[in-house]
Amino acid sequence: MQENYIALSGALAMERRLGMISNNLANVNTLGFRGDHIKMRSVPGAPDYAAMDRSTSPAMDAPPTRKTFYETLYGVLDGQVTDFRAGSFQQTDNQFDLAIEGDAFFAVQTPNGIRYTRQGNFTRAADNTMVSQDGFPALDAAGAPIRIDTLDFGIGPDGTITDDTGMVLGQVMLATFPDTFKLNKEGHGLFELTDENVQPFLNAPSSQVRQGYVEMSNVSVVDEMVDMITTQRNYETFQKLITTSSDMSSSLIAMVAQ
Repeated sequence: MQENYIALSGALAMERRLGMISNNLANVNTLGFRGDHIKMRSVPGAPDYAAMDRSTSPAMDAPPTRKTFYETLYGVLDGQVTDFRAGSFQQTDNQFDLAIEGDAFFAVQTPNGIRYTRQGNFTRAADNTMVSQDGFPALDAAGAPIRIDTLDFGIGPDGTITDDTGMVLGQVMLATFPDTFKLNKEGHGLFELTDENVQPFLNAPSSQVRQGYVEMSNVSVVDEMVDMITTQRNYETFQKLITTSSDMSSSLIAMVAQ
């Protein structure tokens, strides 16, 4: 029966992985999307004392003093990891479309607090506030909503917003994090900072804004399709192992019954 649990743990992991690959492929055209990957680890099960050489372990109820190959390794899920590598840029020539070269994020104000995003396809609200496609105000370097009251404006590499006369109207917040693992994906291209003790670096020179561009998803269709085929085959292999193990158990039970 132990081999059934081993195969089942592997099959469940492959099923979860297939679901994540499908989600990545579904968002291949989502601006600023970051793909996810499954993280797995091996967990040792209890040693099979009955299968051990009695000459090396006279007391069968005594645990071995070192790990042996009789221990079983179970493959279990250990969470998911977001791939924060940048996607490619696409030129739009729209004044409100912004992309970031570097590791920084835009900041938007949501009903649940400040969230961070790489989706830079902003627009203008009725009150001249620059907002995301979901209507969340984009924030400036001081943490206030960005207002642009002119039709002719430019946004420089450091995020500085100027009108046609060169007057500074504000600066787009560019937030860089020392550890992106503190960012939790919420959906709709938003990330939440889960550790309140971590403060982002604002408008670091390592990140620059490109106006008139948007960042595409960082998902590679080819890589995901190859991964899907491999994962599907692994899943089928685990299924066959479960079926084979069950058939062997049934045969043994029938033999004992005779």
